[in-house]
Amino acid sequence: MNHTRHTDPQQTLTAFGLRSVLHGQRVLLIGGDPRPGQQRAIASELKLTHFRWMETRRTTSINRLRKIVASEQFDVVIVALRWARYSFSELSHMCRQHGIAFVRLPGGMNPGQIAFQANEQIGRQLVPA
Repeated sequence: MNHTRHTDPQQTLTAFGLRSVLHGQRVLLIGGDPRPGQQRAIASELKLTHFRWMETRRTTSINRLRKIVASEQFDVVIVALRWARYSFSELSHMCRQHGIAFVRLPGGMNPGQIAFQANEQIGRQLVPA
Protein backbone atom coordinates (compact mmCIF):
# COMPACT_ATOMS: atom_id res chain seq x y z
CA MET A 1 0.00 0.00 0.00
CA ASN A 2 1.36 3.43 -0.99
CA HIS A 3 1.07 6.00 1.80
CA THR A 4 2.67 8.84 -0.17
CA ARG A 5 0.65 12.03 0.04
CA HIS A 6 0.28 14.00 -3.16
CA THR A 7 -0.50 17.67 -2.80
CA ASP A 8 -1.87 19.72 -5.65
CA PRO A 9 0.55 22.68 -5.96
CA GLN A 10 -2.29 25.09 -6.74
CA GLN A 11 -4.08 24.01 -3.56
CA THR A 12 -0.86 24.71 -1.70
CA LEU A 13 -0.72 28.23 -3.11
CA THR A 14 -4.36 28.74 -2.22
CA ALA A 15 -3.82 27.34 1.27
CA PHE A 16 -1.08 29.90 1.84
CA GLY A 17 -3.41 32.58 0.43
CA LEU A 18 -0.75 33.58 -2.04
CA ARG A 19 -0.58 35.17 -5.39
CA SER A 20 3.09 34.68 -5.87
CA VAL A 21 5.36 37.66 -6.43
CA LEU A 22 7.01 35.39 -9.01
CA HIS A 23 4.03 35.69 -11.38
CA GLY A 24 5.33 36.91 -14.76
CA GLN A 25 8.98 36.82 -13.69
CA ARG A 26 12.07 35.24 -15.28
CA VAL A 27 13.43 32.80 -12.71
CA LEU A 28 16.62 30.75 -12.32
CA LEU A 29 16.47 27.93 -9.76
CA ILE A 30 19.89 26.61 -8.73
CA GLY A 31 20.27 23.21 -7.07
CA GLY A 32 18.35 20.00 -6.76
CA ASP A 33 17.63 17.51 -9.48
CA PRO A 34 15.74 19.06 -12.40
CA ARG A 35 12.88 16.80 -13.45
CA PRO A 36 10.83 17.79 -16.51
CA GLY A 37 7.44 17.17 -14.87
CA GLN A 38 8.28 19.13 -11.76
CA GLN A 39 9.91 21.87 -13.84
CA ARG A 40 6.72 22.28 -15.91
CA ALA A 41 4.58 22.31 -12.75
CA ILE A 42 6.68 25.04 -11.13
CA ALA A 43 6.68 27.22 -14.25
CA SER A 44 2.97 26.70 -14.85
CA GLU A 45 1.65 27.04 -11.30
CA LEU A 46 3.74 30.11 -10.56
CA LYS A 47 2.95 31.57 -14.00
CA LEU A 48 6.58 32.32 -14.79
CA THR A 49 7.56 34.04 -18.03
CA HIS A 50 10.81 32.08 -18.23
CA PHE A 51 12.13 29.31 -15.97
CA ARG A 52 15.49 27.61 -15.94
CA TRP A 53 16.42 24.96 -13.39
CA MET A 54 20.15 24.41 -13.12
CA GLU A 55 21.55 21.37 -11.38
CA THR A 56 24.76 21.97 -9.45
CA ARG A 57 27.53 19.46 -8.96
CA ARG A 58 30.77 19.54 -7.05
CA THR A 59 32.45 20.68 -10.26
CA THR A 60 30.04 23.57 -10.94
CA SER A 61 32.04 26.76 -10.68
CA ILE A 62 30.73 30.02 -9.28
CA ASN A 63 32.11 31.68 -12.44
CA ARG A 64 29.77 29.58 -14.59
CA LEU A 65 26.82 30.57 -12.42
CA ARG A 66 27.82 34.24 -12.62
CA LYS A 67 27.90 34.08 -16.43
CA ILE A 68 24.47 32.45 -16.59
CA VAL A 69 22.93 34.94 -14.19
CA ALA A 70 24.42 37.91 -16.05
CA SER A 71 23.71 36.68 -19.58
CA GLU A 72 20.10 35.49 -19.37
CA GLN A 73 18.56 38.54 -17.69
CA PHE A 74 16.74 36.87 -14.82
CA ASP A 75 14.46 38.79 -12.47
CA VAL A 76 14.90 36.28 -9.63
CA VAL A 77 17.56 33.74 -8.67
CA ILE A 78 16.51 31.02 -6.22
CA VAL A 79 19.07 28.79 -4.53
CA ALA A 80 17.91 25.47 -3.10
CA LEU A 81 20.08 25.39 0.02
CA ARG A 82 19.59 21.71 0.70
CA TRP A 83 21.37 20.80 -2.52
CA ALA A 84 23.81 23.69 -2.76
CA ARG A 85 27.39 22.48 -2.86
CA TYR A 86 28.95 25.70 -1.57
CA SER A 87 28.17 29.15 -0.27
CA PHE A 88 26.33 31.41 -2.64
CA SER A 89 27.00 34.66 -0.79
CA GLU A 90 29.08 35.92 -3.72
CA LEU A 91 26.21 35.13 -6.09
CA SER A 92 23.77 36.91 -3.76
CA HIS A 93 26.00 39.99 -3.82
CA MET A 94 26.21 39.89 -7.62
CA CYS A 95 22.42 39.64 -7.89
CA ARG A 96 22.03 42.74 -5.70
CA GLN A 97 24.52 44.62 -7.88
CA HIS A 98 22.49 43.78 -11.00
CA GLY A 99 19.07 44.41 -9.46
CA ILE A 100 18.15 40.71 -9.46
CA ALA A 101 16.10 39.44 -6.53
CA PHE A 102 17.74 36.58 -4.59
CA VAL A 103 15.85 33.89 -2.66
CA ARG A 104 17.24 31.19 -0.40
CA LEU A 105 15.04 28.09 -0.53
CA PRO A 106 15.64 26.12 2.68
CA GLY A 107 13.56 23.09 1.67
CA GLY A 108 10.73 21.90 -0.51
CA MET A 109 10.76 22.14 -4.27
CA ASN A 110 7.02 22.42 -4.80
CA PRO A 111 5.45 25.59 -6.22
CA GLY A 112 3.74 26.44 -2.93
CA GLN A 113 6.98 26.39 -0.94
CA ILE A 114 8.83 28.35 -3.61
CA ALA A 115 6.05 30.96 -3.70
CA PHE A 116 5.95 31.17 0.09
CA GLN A 117 9.70 31.73 0.41
CA ALA A 118 9.74 34.26 -2.44
CA ASN A 119 6.87 36.21 -0.91
CA GLU A 120 8.54 36.16 2.52
CA GLN A 121 12.01 37.14 1.30
CA ILE A 122 11.42 39.46 -1.65
CA GLY A 123 7.71 40.29 -1.51
CA ARG A 124 8.42 43.99 -0.99
CA GLN A 125 11.12 44.01 -3.64
CA LEU A 126 8.97 42.69 -6.51
CA VAL A 127 5.59 43.83 -7.63
CA PRO A 128 3.45 40.96 -9.07
CA ALA A 129 2.81 41.20 -12.81
